[in-house]
Amino acid sequence: MKRKGYLAGSIVLVILAFFIPTLFGWFSGNKEPEIIQAILKQEDDIKWALIVFAAMLFVLRKAENHMDNLWETTVSPVFKNIKKSLEEHISSVQKQATDRFANEFEEASRVLKSRNLIETMENTESEILKACMPEIQSKIYGDHTKSDHSLTAAVEKHLGRYFTSKAPHRSTYRKMINILPKEDGSFRWDEVSSYKIHSIAHDKDYPDNGFTGPEAPNLYPIHYRSSGLLPSIDSDLSSLVLKIKIDGKELIDSRNLIIPNDQDTFELEQNGYNMKIKREKRNILISFDYDIPINKAWTDVEIVEQSISSDTSITLHSICPTCKMDISVTVPDSYEIGEYALSNKDRWEVTDDPYYRLVVRNDGWVFPGLAAHISWRKRDSTQH
Repeated sequence: MKRKGYLAGSIVLVILAFFIPTLFGWFSGNKEPEIIQAILKQEDDIKWALIVFAAMLFVLRKAENHMDNLWETTVSPVFKNIKKSLEEHISSVQKQATDRFANEFEEASRVLKSRNLIETMENTESEILKACMPEIQSKIYGDHTKSDHSLTAAVEKHLGRYFTSKAPHRSTYRKMINILPKEDGSFRWDEVSSYKIHSIAHDKDYPDNGFTGPEAPNLYPIHYRSSGLLPSIDSDLSSLVLKIKIDGKELIDSRNLIIPNDQDTFELEQNGYNMKIKREKRNILISFDYDIPINKAWTDVEIVEQSISSDTSITLHSICPTCKMDISVTVPDSYEIGEYALSNKDRWEVTDDPYYRLVVRNDGWVFPGLAAHISWRKRDSTQH
């Protein structure tokens, strides 16, 4: 309403302007001063100027109304949407910043707790930590680990002694068996086993795992068991060959031993080892035990056996944890590899070509127990 009053007033002023000369003459007795006469000479121009001025006022007023409508219907909503988007974006950024700060704070707190825990463990004696293992395992895996019948308890019982750096372990174990035919249908058995004994307690590559230097020897037990046949009941034991070397030095060679032929059991103890040979008709059983003094990081062991056997299979047991194991069995070409079984077979790489040879390789750990069972059989003559 106020804007309409302004417009009406402007129009009235314009109309009065048309009658200014007349009104002035009326009030002055129809006398027209010179200035008035000058103005009247430009009366037409002034009138048109006033008309244009009035029209401009009208147009401006209409434009003002249109601009008001344009602001309300078009411009204002755009600015409102922009404002809303900015507010939402700022809110999102604030939330992301808050979440990120919370996550980083949580991570920093976790790292700090880990460092504190590690520092506490480093300053705690191993025996105390070992006594706390049931609680630690319970925290990690659950309360069931506290049971004496739990898997963790069984692993600790049977393998725990090998966890310490002071316990040497067997590494890079290789066994090659070559079987040759004999005229009587039995086989000549040539077997070479080699491996390394690794003592972490003496290994300078593991300074934080209890390196004690050469002045602290440990013992690693060799337990070797085998069986075979004698050529005949009356045969002596010369057909049996057992050689053991430690770091290339000969520990025993059965060919240098004088073994009476009239005894069913022969036992020899010398140089710290114990060897037993028991015979029953043609069958012989061999056992050899020796504790190797370990005073360095790596010790090489080689065992060579030559004997006679009628077996058509072999079963290999691992008596201790072994890191890496290779087994190769070669039979006469008139035979072929038959059924075989491997512990945790998915961990073994198997090569069974050609048909008379089997090679299995495990680059991981082989745990105590059955490692492999390998059999062979006479090959069908039609396959030759």
